[in-house]
Amino acid sequence: MPAAGRRWHRVRVKRTIRAEGKEGRETVLFHVGWEFIDTSEEADKRSLQVFSKWQPPEGAQFQGFYGFADGSGGFAIVEADSAASVARTTAPWTPWLRFTLTPIVPIEEATAIAGEAIAFRESVQ
Repeated sequence: MPAAGRRWHRVRVKRTIRAEGKEGRETVLFHVGWEFIDTSEEADKRSLQVFSKWQPPEGAQFQGFYGFADGSGGFAIVEADSAASVARTTAPWTPWLRFTLTPIVPIEEATAIAGEAIAFRESVQ
């Protein structure tokens, strides 16, 4: 059900998909999906008020940030240096949103891993 009055902010998507985090640690990409669990007008107003003041926490960089055209939710691609950074990203929104978090890898890496897995299974007699 589309929610009236929802506004979304567009962020520029970085071209790089991997980076070094704090202390030289590699960061992880997450697909962060959400759906609205409270679609009341009061909840819309309050969540937009909070969103207008919110900034991503240190350790989490948004690579893409999108809302579904039907107003039911959206997703972001977040580069994070730890699970705690992702938790800090979603925690302010739990009164209004339900999240799914999935670690992701570039398709080139995913297909290489799939090839390695096939080779391993074929090696087992």
